[in-house]
Amino acid sequence: MRTKQERYFICKVLFPFQEIIQLIIGMDNPTYFDDEYSPLIDKIENMCIQMLNIFEQKEFYKIYGKEKRDSLNNNSKEFHRILSLGIKSKHGEIKFKKYYSDVLLKIPITVFYYEQEKKYNYAYFPIIQIKNEEYNFIEDIVYIIAYLIKLYDLKILFSFENQIILPKYKIMDNNVYIKLIDLYNFHDGMTESANIRIMKYKDDKWELSYIPEDISFKII
Repeated sequence: MRTKQERYFICKVLFPFQEIIQLIIGMDNPTYFDDEYSPLIDKIENMCIQMLNIFEQKEFYKIYGKEKRDSLNNNSKEFHRILSLGIKSKHGEIKFKKYYSDVLLKIPITVFYYEQEKKYNYAYFPIIQIKNEEYNFIEDIVYIIAYLIKLYDLKILFSFENQIILPKYKIMDNNVYIKLIDLYNFHDGMTESANIRIMKYKDDKWELSYIPEDISFKII
């Protein structure tokens, strides 16, 4: 029988995380998401609010409460970014900039480029921006989930493969085609108006790269 802490964590943290991953990579062709109004943004923001609130829940605060949250916010860059986004999502702004950073959530459509194979795939790649620095939301949230499972001694198996975007499409005639499902005509079909990023897999992680000069990107 699962403990109350484990049941809470599975329902409030792991299920929402799986829903986020499904919106990112769960379909052959991603749904077009508006930069401002997006179910993906909503789920990410709610996830960060949950990371903020979990230390105040009756299932957890008697073990490690707000004091532990404050300590992690000060001493862990991953916690600081996620908690800052949680504060901004919950209150609409960062009032106490001494404790939290003014963060920006971005969800650019991203081409994952395999140079040797001349293949690619594409998906949304959530980014947390602080000033001019950008950080991988998925890496941060995976780190925090694993940390909390250990902190609260939850008997839950959790693993996540970083290289989840595998090569799928061949680059034909130096063209990369990005097909998005847009039922409500959010997008006008012009590639120039889309926020496209290029990532290359290096040293066991994805790194931001530049668009090769000889390759054109087209949203269809």
